[in-house]
Amino acid sequence: MLLVTATPPNGLPELLAAWTVLRAVARDGRRCVSVLAALTGLPYAELDHLRRVRNACAHPVGCRWPSQDDVDRALRTAGAALGRCGRGGTTVPAGGGQAAVPYGR
Repeated sequence: MLLVTATPPNGLPELLAAWTVLRAVARDGRRCVSVLAALTGLPYAELDHLRRVRNACAHPVGCRWPSQDDVDRALRTAGAALGRCGRGGTTVPAGGGQAAVPYGR
């Protein structure tokens, strides 16, 4: 279950952009989490968390946003997935005031 907050978290553009690339890599919108798990070797649960956080950010309900911790975790997963798909090189914020890190690192 995602924690929610009334304040939009940092990293929304990066998260949305990363998910767009990952969906294109998967090429199957209905099964993209399963496809990405097979392609990257990452746990299905982590990729599903990424999907759910992305959806909550893209479609917030009543000013309810995922927590910064959930977004940071999703960004780490996105970075790892992009790196394993050969789509690394772009930077995403590390979260929690840390410096930006390259995808897949």
